[in-house]
Amino acid sequence: MRHCWPALLGSLCIVLSGCSAFTPTALPKAPSQPPVSEKWQAPLAHGGSVTALSSWWERVGDDTLPALITLAQEASPTLSAAATRVEEARLQQVVGLAALGPSLDASAAANRGNTQYPLPLSRTTSGAIAASWEADLFGAQKLAVKAAEARAASAQAQWHDARVVVAAETAVRYLSLRYCEAVRTEIEQDLSSADTLGKLARLGSDAGLLANSLADQARAQQAAVRASLLGQQSACDLEVKALVALTALPEPELRTRLAREAGRPLDVPPALAIQKLPAQVVAQRPDVYAAERDIIAAASEVGETQALRLPRLSIGGSIGVFSVRGGPLAADLNTWSIGPLRLQVPLYDGGIRQAQVKAAEARFDSAVRVYEARVRQAVREVEEALVQSHFNAERLAQVRSARQALERSLNAAERRTVAGLASRQALEEARRQLIAVRINELALIREGLIAGVSLYRAAGGGWDTP
Repeated sequence: MRHCWPALLGSLCIVLSGCSAFTPTALPKAPSQPPVSEKWQAPLAHGGSVTALSSWWERVGDDTLPALITLAQEASPTLSAAATRVEEARLQQVVGLAALGPSLDASAAANRGNTQYPLPLSRTTSGAIAASWEADLFGAQKLAVKAAEARAASAQAQWHDARVVVAAETAVRYLSLRYCEAVRTEIEQDLSSADTLGKLARLGSDAGLLANSLADQARAQQAAVRASLLGQQSACDLEVKALVALTALPEPELRTRLAREAGRPLDVPPALAIQKLPAQVVAQRPDVYAAERDIIAAASEVGETQALRLPRLSIGGSIGVFSVRGGPLAADLNTWSIGPLRLQVPLYDGGIRQAQVKAAEARFDSAVRVYEARVRQAVREVEEALVQSHFNAERLAQVRSARQALERSLNAAERRTVAGLASRQALEEARRQLIAVRINELALIREGLIAGVSLYRAAGGGWDTP
């Protein structure tokens, strides 16, 4: 009989495993994706063709930005915390899967002593292996595993969403710095023209050809341009400080990297292409995918709490050896047991389990509302980014047309000045008008780049759901 207990225990496990496949608990139905328009209301970049958004950064025109984004993602505490949550969720999966199988515990003990004189010293040793298993009669443990899997997938998507946010923030700071430096160059040229006009005004005033008030106005313009240049330099330094905080690079090393791209023209890269249909873009957003996984997890938790209100069945068993040695006494014993076979039937708990079910249902309803809001927000963000990109391109075309006209006017003024048909003052005034339009053009280029970053962020950063 002593060798029959494994067969008995195995038979009982098979019976209980068959019972555990029965899952009468009804899960709440997860909603389908909220209805969204089959086409964007805003004009589509590149007609809506498909491209990999993750490679968009390489289209900006230099190698510094992708490298800074990588450094910022490595240094981000937000990304690190998201990675920690991913690991914790995966460990919860391991815990849930382990609960589906039996647990085994081994124990051993040894003792040497004398129980009563004049009996000789005795030595006893023992060892045992104990097993226990709870049959998943109504699927509570399977539902817990399903919830843990959904939470892990949600945490993974949230990690990617944090990665996209860090990339977008770094890009905005870097592009703002490039814009700031380009504007500073234009202001330096404007200051040169203002200094020339101031010198001409002083010469005219000293010669009695101009009123002193005109010379004072020229000096005031010089001071205003110098103040603008100082303000621009301060803004550029602040952008560098922001990049230092994001990338964790020492400032001297960061400035060395930035100097490699100094003087490169700031220009809008090719338009960012996205999917044609809103549903496709919405589906690839990490935050929307995470919200979907949260609904699955919440639904599973509702079923789990409902199953905990039903009977529970568990079984235990053990096998052990016992040895005693003392003088003429020597004995070896083997022991085994099956049981106890324990059935727990909830009768009364003061409404605790019912309250747990209601709380789980409330969390499910909340997850559904969050998901629907995420979808609406995703569509809104893409629409807004498309509107910004479209109208920015229209405005930029107009400003470039004006800049080209002023360039032709400046060339004509230079020729007239050389021929003695126009004054140097008129030439510098025309130059300053052109510089003002160039600064406006740079501002629109920056807005176009930021709109591209916003579209990258709104479209999910090129991430596809598994």
